[in-house]
This record gives sequence, C-alpha cells and structure tokens, in this order.
Amino acid sequence: MKGKSKVYFAQARTGEIKIGVSVQVHKRVQDISQNHPYELTLVGYMDGNSRLERQCHVALDKHRLRGEWFKNNNEVRETIEGWLSDKGMGPHWVSSFENSEKIMCQYG
Repeated sequence: MKGKSKVYFAQARTGEIKIGVSVQVHKRVQDISQNHPYELTLVGYMDGNSRLERQCHVALDKHRLRGEWFKNNNEVRETIEGWLSDKGMGPHWVSSFENSEKIMCQYG
C-alpha cells in the first residue's frame, strides 16, 4: 500500500537529530532505532518528498554532523519547529532520557 511521503525528524537519546523521508514514518524510525546504538524518538513530520528533505538538509547544512544527522542546538530546533508549526505534526522534543523509560511519541 503506497501512501503520501513525509519528511520526518527523529532525535537520538544523545540529542542528535535525523532528517529523513518515508511513506511509513513510524516504521522507518523504529527500523533505524534497531540499527542505531541509541534509541530514536520521532519528533515530528510533515508532508514532503525527497526534494523537500534535501532542502531541509541544505537549510541546516552548517549544523550537519554526517549524512542526515544534525546537531541539536537552538537554531536547529527553532528552524524545525517553524517548519512543523506550518505544515506538520510536532514538535515533541525529548528533553531528557535520564531515569526515564522508553519514550515514543504517538500521533493520531
């Protein structure tokens, strides 16, 4: 079953932010989380394709760590918050994983 693609933002427990694109956002984040040393939490998503994903990457390029991974700082969070407030679901930032159980954001 093919659906509409979404640009998503996921946050690692260590704070780094991944920007990706998928039709099945929740499944994609779960799959990445299984292959990542730290759990990922879905911060938010918005309708978009790989072109929009690339535009997001370019807009945040000076904060890029590697590939689709970006630093977690005020400028990055504020930029993502602006995109999501206009077009998407979120943001739901993970403030701390200290002494907490697994955090998963659920969207209706």
